[in-house]
Amino acid sequence: MARDIAFKPARSRLAGTLTRMMTQPPGKNTLPVVTLLKRKELAEMAGLTIETTVRLLKDFETRKLIRKKDKDIILLDAEKLKQMSTHFS
Repeated sequence: MARDIAFKPARSRLAGTLTRMMTQPPGKNTLPVVTLLKRKELAEMAGLTIETTVRLLKDFETRKLIRKKDKDIILLDAEKLKQMSTHFS
């Protein structure tokens, strides 16, 4: 985790945090979800400011990687987020 904060760009850190926190709801054809996590908590877990976290979440939403629903974040493309989490540039 400390290595991630030191060397990974913000986008990769947030993508990695989302994929680590995701759960798979029961049922057929359900998408992974990150539940009941406040923006501040998510930012702290990723080692980011709240402002950067909010900006990146909006970017992920625009790219159709996630969708925010109430207090949940639905991962529309968890595989792409996993790939993003491994990039160092």
